[in-house]
Amino acid sequence: MPTISFERLATRAGTLWPLALFVATYPLVALVRLLRRPVRRQPRFLVIQVAKIGDVVCTSGLFREVKRAFPGAFLTVEVLPWIRPLLATNPHIDRLEALVPREATNPIRRVARWVRIAAQDHDYLLLPTPNAGHVLDGWFGLVRRIVSVVETEGRCTTQTRSFEFLRRILFHETPYEEGTLTRAAYARMLEAAGVRGADPRPEHHPPAGARERAASWLRSRGAGPGRELLVGISPGAGNRLKEWEPARFAEVARRLAAEKAARVVAVGSREDRPACEEISRAAGERGIDACGAFDLAGLAGLLSLFDLLVSVDTGPLYLASALGVPVVDISGPIDVREQPPLEAACEAVYVELDCRPCSHVLATARTCRTGHHRCVLDTTPEMVLAACGRLLAPAARRRPAREAL
Repeated sequence: MPTISFERLATRAGTLWPLALFVATYPLVALVRLLRRPVRRQPRFLVIQVAKIGDVVCTSGLFREVKRAFPGAFLTVEVLPWIRPLLATNPHIDRLEALVPREATNPIRRVARWVRIAAQDHDYLLLPTPNAGHVLDGWFGLVRRIVSVVETEGRCTTQTRSFEFLRRILFHETPYEEGTLTRAAYARMLEAAGVRGADPRPEHHPPAGARERAASWLRSRGAGPGRELLVGISPGAGNRLKEWEPARFAEVARRLAAEKAARVVAVGSREDRPACEEISRAAGERGIDACGAFDLAGLAGLLSLFDLLVSVDTGPLYLASALGVPVVDISGPIDVREQPPLEAACEAVYVELDCRPCSHVLATARTCRTGHHRCVLDTTPEMVLAACGRLLAPAARRRPAREAL
């Protein structure tokens, strides 16, 4: 007989009781909502985005477009606590709050959350990712209109049976089809909230002085930002299915240093330290290990100095692109049609296979269903180096005009 952990039971109970409360109180809450005043001319918006770095960066254009359409609007954004520094200096956000998912299972804290949302008196709740719990937050928080992206194939793991039940009565749907551009769905979501002609291209606003501090750090290690070719390599994947072998990254680093005279900077979190050490060693005296040297806010300052970033399809790739840095995207199983880093020059490196792509923005794959993992294993250092060469030629022409820090 399969066993179910207490933690799993608690989580399940924590997601079901708000739904039961919704059914029991629907007439009363619906009446209260009906009696509330209409949407303001300069509305109050709430955006809940509890994804990781890459997806948060890719939804950053929503914030700008809301303020473009409604300069007097008030915008609140909720993100995971560790993501908060990434958006702390975004000029379009009026209130930035941390959302701790586990707290949603605590009835007292959950009700307090609804009271807080209701007190903030929001006109619109925008949900870039389908989530029944967040829909209920908007309902009990008396948000006037809830707008959510809905994945049409029904493979999104957060489109649960509870979500399917709620979608029939509670919110405006923005359909999203796998293999299409996510920002087009975000534009339709904004239109449902009164934002016409939206172009939600990602952007990023590093903290003041972050670029200068990163340049000083690099100079202390012998690099010359703005005066020599600076290439970043980010080996961390956050998903084993997307991982490219550190030895292959190391070979790319070795050849970039030897053939392009590039200064190679390995970036990553503490979990990436062994890979970053191998990469920086391979580049010899032209290698720099920046693993763990910068927090999330400071990382943007470092990335902005690069002439090129080589990375698997993960957060730093999208952050660099939003900063205007050319990127080589080792795509592996990812569908590059959905969320391509188009804010700067980009080369997506992948192998054409019948089983690829298998991982999507709203339906992330964690294991190889065929077992051969060829989308990653057949991607060679030579393929990545060829992409680097295509992007570094224009970078070399640009470099003399760049500001020397």
